[in-house]
Amino acid sequence: LKAKADPARGMTVKDRVCFLYEKQYCELDLFRSPPNLALLEVELTEEQDEVKLPDFLAIEWEVTDDPAFKNHALALQAARQ
Repeated sequence: LKAKADPARGMTVKDRVCFLYEKQYCELDLFRSPPNLALLEVELTEEQDEVKLPDFLAIEWEVTDDPAFKNHALALQAARQ
């Protein structure tokens, strides 16, 4: 697979912290590359369930539908650093 890697993209490097909050499974990704970025993903049991964001995190904005925060876009950003 390494031979098929896109040379225009860099490597994203992150630490992932997994935890439960209000019966929701959460994944907090703390990026080293690109730097100064943290993303929270909340898994719901049922699609219609209400998302309850952890009150101990400073959530700045919703990026679910923002293509700039998809892995392939983050890899382009990492390549520029």
